[in-house]
Amino acid sequence: KRNRRLSNDAQWCIGNQTTLSIKSFAEHFGLLERQYTNARYRTLVTKYISDSDQLLDEYNNWNNSEECILFWTAKQRKKNRLNAEAGVVDYLGDIIGYETNILLLTPDQHSKTLLEVFSEVTLNSLHSSLINKFDSHFKETDIDQEAHIVSQISRIIAAVEKKEIDQSEAELKLLTLARGKEYCLTRTIKAINNLLKKVPTNAIKDIACISESELFTTYVDPILSSLVSDPERNTLLRWSNKTSKENDFRLDATITKLKQMKYHHNLGHGEI
Repeated sequence: KRNRRLSNDAQWCIGNQTTLSIKSFAEHFGLLERQYTNARYRTLVTKYISDSDQLLDEYNNWNNSEECILFWTAKQRKKNRLNAEAGVVDYLGDIIGYETNILLLTPDQHSKTLLEVFSEVTLNSLHSSLINKFDSHFKETDIDQEAHIVSQISRIIAAVEKKEIDQSEAELKLLTLARGKEYCLTRTIKAINNLLKKVPTNAIKDIACISESELFTTYVDPILSSLVSDPERNTLLRWSNKTSKENDFRLDATITKLKQMKYHHNLGHGEI
């Protein structure tokens, strides 16, 4: 006869019996029904836990405590909220689920339910608004803009490699391209510009001769200093090579916030 496989909650209780409690059991499995949770917990403890008497005593004591009442009150509120949200979703699904494609694409062909809820004037107005929004969106999406910018950057880099322009002219082109763009995109373009100024034009074959110090000053810092270091936002990338006050590790770099004239907390750490 084949051995019956233990249920997931039974396996979990056995594996966590040293810290097991009705509260941890309910939290782990996301249980909201008090009666079911109590019955299931007692069954599992009695059947699978060797020291069941102690756990059941702890369960009984907790079950009569103020903490228990507050715990299950919060669970009941959560259950009520989830049920209410589910009801709203179901209702809206009944309203718009039947004819969503017609609502978006075809005017004057709406279902009876939609007309009863929204009225024909509102539905036709919504249709026109959505179509106009889609038309304007697809004229030039963010993806199109980014692809265009990547293409421009690639041409600038290629021109430098072919010696059609020098690095000074490339810098001017890149900074002009970055002007007025979204913050993160601007910082990325500036990082590429920094790389062009510091990284050798031709690849170094003997990489074994590159020291750790050269690695982060020549290759890593030009990128990270533009991406994460911003004095205007009181954020600095520091190549401190010092033991952090927050732990015992000796870190190559930290991303540190400034507060007035002092270094404040670290946002991140780095190791080369």
